[in-house]
Amino acid sequence: MPIPMKDIILRYRSIYNGFLNYYRFTDNIKQFRKIHWILIESLRRTLSRKLKVSKRLLQSKYGRHLETKYQTSKGRTRNINFYYPIPSRNPMDFAKMIDPKDPLYAGL
Repeated sequence: MPIPMKDIILRYRSIYNGFLNYYRFTDNIKQFRKIHWILIESLRRTLSRKLKVSKRLLQSKYGRHLETKYQTSKGRTRNINFYYPIPSRNPMDFAKMIDPKDPLYAGL
């Protein structure tokens, strides 16, 4: 059974959230740029193979942050993407990053 694009993006986002939560209080916060780059490139390759398109065509269709739309169980249309700002050193800024409509936090 093929995995929907929304679930693949959510899986990559949960991996990145795990890194963010675990290493939030360290001094090497700039290393998250490299982790984010590795994950977004892996996601692009995964989705381009799944959809059988080039990475360039994938990016032109879904954008830089791979934004796609999906239907909720209640019939609402929602957007999901792999956009994350680079976190700051202040651990309390994490609460500002959370979107209440985000399916990773609001539940599906």
